[in-house]
Amino acid sequence: MCGRYTQTAAFDELALRFGITVEDAGLEDLPPRYNVAPSQSVPIVVAHNGGRPLVMAKWGFHPVWMKTSKLAPINAKAETVANAPETCTIITTTPNDLVAAIHNRMPVILKRDDEVRWTDAHVTDPAAVLPCLRPLPAELMEGYPVSTLVSSPGNEGPRLVQPVS
Repeated sequence: MCGRYTQTAAFDELALRFGITVEDAGLEDLPPRYNVAPSQSVPIVVAHNGGRPLVMAKWGFHPVWMKTSKLAPINAKAETVANAPETCTIITTTPNDLVAAIHNRMPVILKRDDEVRWTDAHVTDPAAVLPCLRPLPAELMEGYPVSTLVSSPGNEGPRLVQPVS
């Protein structure tokens, strides 16, 4: 459930939404990806020196208590993420009604109003951002079955997100 995602927003869209610039990122060419998998490099928006650069990070969670030889978990619970080190991971939460029918967790999807608070470098108290980590209302989402081709990170392309019967 939380082990794949798509990244189809163009750099210009991300720049407009998050206030990032070409000078900040150096990643002007972001090709669409329809099967992003754990351990791959992914673009993330970070708060840094008063700006929001787009940087590449390896998808994997390495808490301080984990031995480096172990495989990195690919997601983290919203209830405990404040105790983790800086990482690139998917934060999960309790599912909304749409997702509950297929899984007991769902990725946190920030509402646009929460994105500014989440990426604000001046916010240093985890308690100030933890309220952002809640299920997105089901009525703002759409669910449909997709091809099992998404199960292999070697598969790529828009066909992976097309509905199947």
